[in-house]
Amino acid sequence: MVYVDKLRRYSGRWINPMWCHMWADTEKEMFDMAKKIGLDVSDLMISKRGFRHFDLQPSKRKLALSLGTSESSLKNVLRNMRKAPNTY
Repeated sequence: MVYVDKLRRYSGRWINPMWCHMWADTEKEMFDMAKKIGLDVSDLMISKRGFRHFDLQPSKRKLALSLGTSESSLKNVLRNMRKAPNTY
């Protein structure tokens, strides 16, 4: 399953400060969805704690949701990662 969290406003020097995260149960699912919404594998982000994800602007989030992603809370994912880190 592929997931996105809610759009949030982030401070910084971005053109559009509104974005969200996209992640999945498996790397294959995540990369397949990334390709469907027009992202490249090189756009993959990896946090300091190893959270592998894509950052999505509003238009990509909307497209991902229309293609079957589910909304989820990023807090729950990060909490679970502390217990059992993602291995893909």
